Amino acid sequence: MKNGVQRETNLLGEAMATPGEKHDHRSAIGGLSWLSNQTRPDLAFATSEAQRHQESPTVEDIKRTNKAIQHAKDTAAYEHVVRRIDPEKLAVVCFHDAA
Repeated sequence: MKNGVQRETNLLGEAMATPGEKHDHRSAIGGLSWLSNQTRPDLAFATSEAQRHQESPTVEDIKRTNKAIQHAKDTAAYEHVVRRIDPEKLAVVCFHDAA
């Protein structure tokens, strides 16, 4: 027992989130999802990983989500620059998996 809070654990012995933490975690994932879809493709992987664990998050899952949010805040002023490419230098490449 840490900080006077008794926590449930999963099969790996990891502390599970409380119902309130789970609710806040879902809200945070929703914000990250919107951000990664609209303007921040660099957050897509962290968002996807957070979404995978949103049904029954552990405290560590919440820490990882919080880390992604902090990264988004720390890099908010960064820009994605798309430069013009001469059409003569463009090529179309297609990969196909026949399996």
